[in-house]
Amino acid sequence: KTVWKGRAEIISADPFVIMDGGHNVQCSKSLSDLLNAVCGGAYKGKKFRAVMGVMRDKDYEGMIDIFRSYGPDLAEVYAVKVDNPRTLLPDELCKQLELMYNNKVKVLCFDDAKDGLRQAFNRSKTDKMPLLITGSLYLIGEVRKEALRCATTDSLLQD
Repeated sequence: KTVWKGRAEIISADPFVIMDGGHNVQCSKSLSDLLNAVCGGAYKGKKFRAVMGVMRDKDYEGMIDIFRSYGPDLAEVYAVKVDNPRTLLPDELCKQLELMYNNKVKVLCFDDAKDGLRQAFNRSKTDKMPLLITGSLYLIGEVRKEALRCATTDSLLQD
């Protein structure tokens, strides 16, 4: 019955938006297990959009490998810069995603995490593709309030 904000936190049902600050391979595996089972398997095999920001000193390659080989099935990734000196720059994350997915996933880079989040959320609101926000608790701390605002308003691009 424990609730930890930013850990497997569903913030919207339409579109389905879940945020998880998992920042290592074990967390990525647990999140994948959860997404494969959530809603009686309703999201298993569905394409996901992701907002991802990671720390360069974490095993982000292992995290990406779990997503690539086990789920969720990423169709589009918004690689963002987390406001932390340890952040992996979005360009580097984009290159790693493109390499590991053999350029089969659309990858976009954003130096502003909130801007990337708003654009991803807006796209998911339009096309109903489930949205995952993940990679770091620092990222969740930075964008959680904005994500909740996006979930409760139609004017997503205004500040």
